[in-house]
Amino acid sequence: RGFSPRKKWPVVLLAHGNGGDARGFLQQIRPLAGKPPLLLVSLERCDNQQNAVGYVPRYLTELEKQFPIDLDHVYALGFSGGGFRLWDDIVCKKEVLPRFRGVVLVGAGRQSFDPPPAPEKAPTIVFVGDPRDENYGRSRPAAADGLRERGFQVILHEHTAGHSLPPKELKAVFAWIAKDVRTSKPKRAPR
Repeated sequence: RGFSPRKKWPVVLLAHGNGGDARGFLQQIRPLAGKPPLLLVSLERCDNQQNAVGYVPRYLTELEKQFPIDLDHVYALGFSGGGFRLWDDIVCKKEVLPRFRGVVLVGAGRQSFDPPPAPEKAPTIVFVGDPRDENYGRSRPAAADGLRERGFQVILHEHTAGHSLPPKELKAVFAWIAKDVRTSKPKRAPR
């Protein structure tokens, strides 16, 4: 609603979980996103069970060609398998990290690789999960500590709702994104 190609838009790329799809994930997330002026773009084939290595950064490249994206405010939110994909394809890729302002891992933690030291323009990494959920609890503590040691800002939203998309915590994430969009100064160097 209210989209106009005359203004640059903050964008949240949504990566569904294993067995999910883009439409269903968008329907789950949309009510939790509140009213900030964001483009929510739900991506297909972006979990960690498919041959989807590097899909989210490639989707971003293609979206930049088609939509007026505010490149200082690009966020990614992945649930479960989508979160693990974001870990490997964004958090652990030195050349990709500066393209994102925030990466939200819901029900997911560390996947296959270790992250590099935080670049000068590093995204904030947000973990949302239940410590009893093995997808999250097994790897999140070490992942969060490792990220902090490498110079990243880390935010934790923990809950007791199991392997889920908890409304309260996700509303808090979108409130953080909305505030960040309103208050952060552009950091991207001119092209």
